[in-house]
Amino acid sequence: MQLDIISKEIIKPSSPTPLQLKTHKLSLLDQLAPDIYTSFLLFYDDPPRVDDKTSTSTNNNYHRLKSSL
Repeated sequence: MQLDIISKEIIKPSSPTPLQLKTHKLSLLDQLAPDIYTSFLLFYDDPPRVDDKTSTSTNNNYHRLKSSL
């Protein structure tokens, strides 16, 4: 499997978090648990290409995936 990194960026939410969801009460177990941070990768199948313009196709895929998040 070949992995090509096109870009790295932080994608902000499309809408702000509602006020009732901004704060919540944590249980004692949640407060005592250690903080665990992890990163993840999303893998998508490459759609079939109808032309040989790979740069255009890659660019279109990038914008489509970015807007889906």
